[in-house]
Amino acid sequence: MTSLCQVAISLFLLLAAPTAGDAEARPLEMKWNELAGMIGGQRLELVLTGGKSVRGTGISVRQDSLLMDLTSPDAGYSKGSSSIPRTSIELIKLHQARGAWGRNIGTTLGVISGV
Repeated sequence: MTSLCQVAISLFLLLAAPTAGDAEARPLEMKWNELAGMIGGQRLELVLTGGKSVRGTGISVRQDSLLMDLTSPDAGYSKGSSSIPRTSIELIKLHQARGAWGRNIGTTLGVISGV
Protein backbone atom coordinates (compact mmCIF):
# COMPACT_ATOMS: atom_id res chain seq x y z
CA MET A 1 0.00 0.00 0.00
CA THR A 2 2.86 2.37 0.81
CA SER A 3 4.54 1.98 -2.58
CA LEU A 4 1.20 2.59 -4.34
CA CYS A 5 0.79 5.80 -2.35
CA GLN A 6 4.33 6.89 -3.22
CA VAL A 7 3.73 6.21 -6.92
CA ALA A 8 0.49 8.19 -6.84
CA ILE A 9 2.15 11.15 -5.09
CA SER A 10 5.13 11.05 -7.47
CA LEU A 11 2.84 10.96 -10.50
CA PHE A 12 0.79 13.87 -9.14
CA LEU A 13 3.92 15.96 -8.53
CA LEU A 14 5.27 15.15 -11.99
CA LEU A 15 2.06 16.22 -13.70
CA ALA A 16 1.53 19.29 -11.49
CA ALA A 17 5.07 20.64 -11.92
CA PRO A 18 5.38 23.77 -14.05
CA THR A 19 7.02 23.32 -17.43
CA ALA A 20 9.94 25.31 -18.83
CA GLY A 21 7.63 26.88 -21.43
CA ASP A 22 5.75 28.74 -18.71
CA ALA A 23 8.85 30.73 -17.77
CA GLU A 24 8.79 32.76 -20.97
CA ALA A 25 10.04 36.35 -20.86
CA ARG A 26 7.45 39.01 -21.50
CA PRO A 27 8.56 42.28 -23.10
CA LEU A 28 7.35 45.45 -21.42
CA GLU A 29 7.62 49.01 -22.70
CA MET A 30 8.10 51.71 -20.09
CA LYS A 31 9.00 55.37 -19.98
CA TRP A 32 12.49 56.28 -18.79
CA ASN A 33 11.22 57.94 -15.59
CA GLU A 34 9.31 54.77 -14.64
CA LEU A 35 12.47 52.62 -14.53
CA ALA A 36 13.78 53.84 -11.17
CA GLY A 37 11.42 51.68 -9.11
CA MET A 38 12.06 48.59 -11.21
CA ILE A 39 15.84 48.33 -11.47
CA GLY A 40 17.22 49.32 -8.06
CA GLY A 41 19.21 46.34 -6.78
CA GLN A 42 18.11 44.06 -9.64
CA ARG A 43 20.36 42.08 -11.98
CA LEU A 44 20.34 43.68 -15.43
CA GLU A 45 21.72 43.06 -18.88
CA LEU A 46 21.91 46.06 -21.19
CA VAL A 47 22.09 45.61 -24.95
CA LEU A 48 23.95 48.63 -26.28
CA THR A 49 24.00 50.20 -29.72
CA GLY A 50 26.30 48.17 -31.90
CA GLY A 51 25.12 44.86 -30.42
CA LYS A 52 27.45 44.70 -27.41
CA SER A 53 26.07 44.06 -23.93
CA VAL A 54 27.01 44.65 -20.29
CA ARG A 55 25.72 42.92 -17.16
CA GLY A 56 25.50 44.06 -13.59
CA THR A 57 23.30 45.34 -10.80
CA GLY A 58 21.18 48.44 -11.30
CA ILE A 59 21.88 51.25 -8.86
CA SER A 60 19.86 54.25 -10.03
CA VAL A 61 18.31 55.99 -13.01
CA ARG A 62 19.40 59.50 -13.86
CA GLN A 63 17.81 61.79 -16.41
CA ASP A 64 20.49 61.10 -19.02
CA SER A 65 22.09 57.83 -17.86
CA LEU A 66 21.76 54.57 -15.97
CA LEU A 67 24.12 53.90 -13.06
CA MET A 68 25.16 50.25 -12.70
CA ASP A 69 27.63 48.11 -10.80
CA LEU A 70 29.04 46.13 -13.73
CA THR A 71 30.07 42.49 -13.26
CA SER A 72 30.75 41.64 -16.92
CA PRO A 73 31.95 44.79 -18.64
CA ASP A 74 32.25 45.21 -22.39
CA ALA A 75 32.19 47.99 -24.96
CA GLY A 76 34.75 50.17 -23.18
CA TYR A 77 33.16 50.16 -19.71
CA SER A 78 35.21 49.06 -16.72
CA LYS A 79 34.17 46.66 -13.97
CA GLY A 80 32.53 48.35 -11.00
CA SER A 81 30.30 51.40 -10.83
CA SER A 82 29.67 52.88 -14.30
CA SER A 83 27.32 55.42 -15.80
CA ILE A 84 25.86 54.25 -19.12
CA PRO A 85 24.40 57.01 -21.33
CA ARG A 86 20.72 56.71 -22.11
CA THR A 87 21.34 57.21 -25.83
CA SER A 88 23.58 54.12 -26.04
CA ILE A 89 21.00 51.71 -24.50
CA GLU A 90 18.83 49.74 -26.92
CA LEU A 91 17.34 47.15 -24.57
CA ILE A 92 17.25 46.51 -20.81
CA LYS A 93 16.82 42.89 -19.73
CA LEU A 94 15.73 42.52 -16.11
CA HIS A 95 16.62 39.18 -14.51
CA GLN A 96 14.22 38.79 -11.61
CA ALA A 97 14.56 35.78 -9.38
CA ARG A 98 11.29 34.01 -8.79
CA GLY A 99 10.15 33.23 -5.28
CA ALA A 100 11.49 30.24 -3.41
CA TRP A 101 8.03 28.91 -2.51
CA GLY A 102 8.09 26.07 -5.06
CA ARG A 103 11.60 24.98 -4.12
CA ASN A 104 10.70 24.90 -0.44
CA ILE A 105 7.57 22.83 -1.06
CA GLY A 106 9.46 20.49 -3.40
CA THR A 107 12.24 19.94 -0.87
CA THR A 108 9.75 19.32 1.93
CA LEU A 109 7.72 16.86 -0.13
CA GLY A 110 10.90 15.11 -1.26
CA VAL A 111 12.11 14.66 2.30
CA ILE A 112 8.71 13.46 3.50
CA SER A 113 8.34 10.96 0.64
CA GLY A 114 11.90 9.74 1.21
CA VAL A 115 11.20 9.06 4.85
